[in-house]
Amino acid sequence: MMKRTDQGLSLVELLVGASILSIFIVSLVVVFQNLLVRSFNSVERVQASYLLEEGIEAVKALRDENWDENIDGLTFGDTYYLDYVSGLWIPVSSQPEFIDGVFDRSFILEAVERDGNDVITDSGTVDPNTVKVSVFVSWAQGTATTTRTLETYITNFHE
Repeated sequence: MMKRTDQGLSLVELLVGASILSIFIVSLVVVFQNLLVRSFNSVERVQASYLLEEGIEAVKALRDENWDENIDGLTFGDTYYLDYVSGLWIPVSSQPEFIDGVFDRSFILEAVERDGNDVITDSGTVDPNTVKVSVFVSWAQGTATTTRTLETYITNFHE
């Protein structure tokens, strides 16, 4: 019968085991840190999505209140901001305070042109009762600014 001469772990085995354990722990920390950063960024993206939808609904409310003043009275291509005063949305040309101290929301109106078949095209006859609305929400994310956009068309159906 052979006798075992192993009396314990050698120094090399101990170093290899400690290295594997260290790599595993560092990997867990890096993965957790990345997940945490992504979850914070996700919260801001969700808030921005809600603000975009609210912006579109606010412009629709402006349309419903008075197309001539609130929509037709604005200059196409200019940037406007939404201000909520006494239960009403108001389009303003100067930027109000940031929403929640973080988000900047604006919108632009563009003329809509239609062809002979009444289809929206890039060139044709301007439709005075339809405009394209683009709503933008921006916020600082690290050293950069992130911007999301939502576009739709609105029509003066009260005419």
